[in-house]
Amino acid sequence: GGQTTATLAATTIKNNADLTGIFVQMKLTVLKNADPDLIRNIATYANSQNKVKTADLNSSHPFYVRMEEFSRKIYAPLESGQLVQQLWFFERARGQYEQPLMQMTKKQRDDYKLVRPKNKKFTLTDLSKYMNAADMLPHYVSWGGEVNAAHFHNNMLEQWNKDNTVYNELFYKELIAKKILFAYIENVISDQEWYQEKRAYRPQLVAYTFSKLMLEVKNVRRCINFRAIWDLQKVSDAFYKDVALIAKLVFDVLYDDARPTANIETYAKRKECWAAVQKVSYELTDSIREVLISKAEQEVENVQARKEQKFASGISDEVDIFTKGSAYWESLITRGTAQQVINYGEVQMLMNAVHYCNGQYRQLSKHQLKEIARIVALLKENGIE
Repeated sequence: GGQTTATLAATTIKNNADLTGIFVQMKLTVLKNADPDLIRNIATYANSQNKVKTADLNSSHPFYVRMEEFSRKIYAPLESGQLVQQLWFFERARGQYEQPLMQMTKKQRDDYKLVRPKNKKFTLTDLSKYMNAADMLPHYVSWGGEVNAAHFHNNMLEQWNKDNTVYNELFYKELIAKKILFAYIENVISDQEWYQEKRAYRPQLVAYTFSKLMLEVKNVRRCINFRAIWDLQKVSDAFYKDVALIAKLVFDVLYDDARPTANIETYAKRKECWAAVQKVSYELTDSIREVLISKAEQEVENVQARKEQKFASGISDEVDIFTKGSAYWESLITRGTAQQVINYGEVQMLMNAVHYCNGQYRQLSKHQLKEIARIVALLKENGIE
């Protein structure tokens, strides 16, 4: 009944409809223990009217939540002739962009769209497309939104569990720069005469062109200055010739009569296709080489960004502990002890949270924050939260 309820709410807000006497049937599933896998399965199979996509089920991961938070607070630099700074809107879950508009006046809607123009909205599957193309995985991108998003999610999880501080504000700005470059490549390809003759397989051409460009830049031990693209909110004209030439190179590989797979769409999904594109030699022009940066230059900014994210995450953890209050932490201790889930040392560690909430400690150490998070996860696994 979720969609029905939302529709009824919209009629009340927009048309002042009288809902007296109207009831919506609801199915409620009560879980005795928190089971993320079971919850995902319920979401997947319970709704036969509209398919719940895998990307939607993954969207609650902290990575996507963090990207969403960045997209709501990091304003893009002003472009030439622009009067208002704008936001790139990451729609982590379907409908996030449109939903607030339902309760706004016309003036409020105009202001909302002025700061968050629809052409600056992007979804989870879009994000995955930009990242995998930049990570030289065009064969994954060629599988399309859902499959490609699943590949990106799995790779992201490995990095997140290893060190999530790489997903910081600089990462977000570079993500937007990759989106801008992706769109730029689309436009360059659309301009080419050889493309206009066939007008087919543009998604595959764009992904492969992006990845081949990244590969050639890597081969000369340089890096694309994505931060500069963010700062300018556009791609330098120095990229045009190389993008056009590389795109034609990719086009020739895809349309090669000697390709091992007859169907071009199927061929683009295979590693063999990417291997064939990699083998074709290409030399970057002097114009693009002039705007590239060294790995050392890039790493300096990356290190600083990771430090800032680590500091921000620590503050966020402390705020979360304080917000829950001492009563919450005392309750966890009581229930965890009664059910013999936590030992004496873990009780004492949780008491640090109690003391912090009561103002007895000015701050918590990194070790304490990490241990408290571990114990909370342990309690949650045993149904205590």
